Amino acid sequence: MPSPKKWLARGLLLTLSTVGALLLCEAIARQIAPSSVSGVQAAESWDADCIQAKEGPGYGWRPGQCGANNAGFLGAERPMERDPEIFRIVLLGDSISGDGRTAKWLEQLLKDQLNRPVEVLNFGVFGYNPTNELAVWQTQAKLYNPDLVIHQFCVNDYQYTPLFFEQDGQLMSAANQNGQLDGVPVGLYQRSALMRWGLALREQSRVMPNFQDREPAIREAMQTLDSELQAAGIPWVSVLYPYLAAPDQWRQEDLQAKEAFLAMLAELQVPAVDLDPAFQAVGTEQLLIANSETALGQAQAGTLPGLDAQQRQALLASSKTYFPKVIEQNKEVDRIHPNAIGHFLAAWHLRSALQPYLPEARAPQQVDRHERKTRTPGQR
Repeated sequence: MPSPKKWLARGLLLTLSTVGALLLCEAIARQIAPSSVSGVQAAESWDADCIQAKEGPGYGWRPGQCGANNAGFLGAERPMERDPEIFRIVLLGDSISGDGRTAKWLEQLLKDQLNRPVEVLNFGVFGYNPTNELAVWQTQAKLYNPDLVIHQFCVNDYQYTPLFFEQDGQLMSAANQNGQLDGVPVGLYQRSALMRWGLALREQSRVMPNFQDREPAIREAMQTLDSELQAAGIPWVSVLYPYLAAPDQWRQEDLQAKEAFLAMLAELQVPAVDLDPAFQAVGTEQLLIANSETALGQAQAGTLPGLDAQQRQALLASSKTYFPKVIEQNKEVDRIHPNAIGHFLAAWHLRSALQPYLPEARAPQQVDRHERKTRTPGQR
């Protein structure tokens, strides 16, 4: 039987051999991993300037880049401490929220209605699903002490995005089926090419999960979000974006996802804004990004169905702002992401659904004509 010294020597040798092998593999991975993985890449890839690895949700906007502020969420800089005069809303969502236009339109509509300052803080990020969104709420969004939370759901959010992106010259894979890093500390993940390579290859070998596989995780995330918001005394509303097609053309799993999500919200007693009726009234083909120019032309001519006079006026008053060519020139048929008219309809119907939770509108301030004439430049 080997002596204790020999056991110690063998253990030390094994440890050194293992460490040496890992270091060698790491050195090799740093040389070949990025090109090898990207060469067989099956998942989507986004610009390194926009996305970085992030604790909690796994990845998120890079601060100060691609429309994100220095805190790493979309929109203007917002102080964490809220001015009590400001009504603050947090929006949690995926790439539809990450487009940014629903949040901007809703903020403007509410400001006009309430005649008071309103903030809609947009924490949407492409590829997110409810597990990511819960993590964003827990790690960042709740620190902004909102008065109200809007959760956005899309019919394909039962899936997850095996997200690949370039960071510091390396290929990153930041999402598992829960939308998070696979239990690996961000620091190690960012420093180890071997770790990134292994996780990236594993992500590529996976089949996108079906609805039945993902429903338990989605349900748990939403129940947890509901519990935390109730404990904080913060009301919330969920808005559902449909598949942009006639009902008989929906993918079966998307239809299942919508029905199951609506049933779950009913169980939780959370108000649901289902945009499908409004989208069908306008015509889902008109809400495709590829048909943006045609739809806007019909709106200008007054021939776009599903819009009343008030909606049409509000839409056209800001169409130049909300139809940026950089987005609307995409001519591919995308039946998940609506064009600007879809974002306008979402904001319009959200405003109506939020009425029970909004503060009273302030009366417009009127300035006496005589007073306005006699004020000095300094008083102005």
